[in-house]
Amino acid sequence: MQFYLINLDRSPDRLAWIIERLNELSITSQRVPAVDGKQLSPHEVERWERVRHPRFGMGPGEFACFLSHRKVWELIVNGDEDWAFIAEDDIHISDHLPAFLLSEDWIPAGASMIKAETAKQRVWLSSKSVAQVYSRKLNILKSFHGGSAAYFVNKKTAVWLLRETNDFCTTVDQLLFNPDFKIARNLSIYQIDPALAVQDWAYKSKSAGASLESLLLNERAQFHGVKQAKSQRGLAYIWYKVSNPLVKSGRRGLAIAANTLGTHSVKKVAFEPRRIDAA
Repeated sequence: MQFYLINLDRSPDRLAWIIERLNELSITSQRVPAVDGKQLSPHEVERWERVRHPRFGMGPGEFACFLSHRKVWELIVNGDEDWAFIAEDDIHISDHLPAFLLSEDWIPAGASMIKAETAKQRVWLSSKSVAQVYSRKLNILKSFHGGSAAYFVNKKTAVWLLRETNDFCTTVDQLLFNPDFKIARNLSIYQIDPALAVQDWAYKSKSAGASLESLLLNERAQFHGVKQAKSQRGLAYIWYKVSNPLVKSGRRGLAIAANTLGTHSVKKVAFEPRRIDAA
């Protein structure tokens, strides 16, 4: 299975860092030069701003990330294989990943995408795993799960994603993994548990080695913050501060009930970097 690695030309340090890990695992990758937000023309930013979903503000870097993933989807559509793995260059990778890249035989029939990453957030999964593959469970993803740094996708889905995003744009993880949006709602998405990858910002182990600063977090704070500031004024802000603890408490209660009744599995998906039998 082809491994596509998204990497900015101006980030050779990140490329060297992840290639070292891929070499450890004997994984061959195809580097895909990422679209650079600093080089996007005002015309191109305006083109995508016109079709951006109003729920999330996006800066040039977010638009570039979106376009980088579209670039990989095009490669998949024009490639020879039915399935591919897409990765961004700031992920920590599990020793177990190579086994999943050897073939497509483990993938459930009818699957559109398989999320291999965890964002360490609470997510809703199907109550029972569809399959157990190489010591990992495969469950249907029933809720939003942030992050678009590591996922399997097939050619048919890539074709559909390109078509659906000709006149629609939002952040990639919301686009792919938030059922509030039509695109994710119409896909059959599975979650690998424990995950095979985690972005550096979410990886808390001090033994992880390199620390890779997210290239988008500051921009998100800027553009999302402007939108948030407009909404948090006067009575709206007071209501937000009063209701937010109640909403969080209600969500925790629903999660406990779902786990207790067995309707769903609600959990934070773990990440196991090393094989248990590794010395």
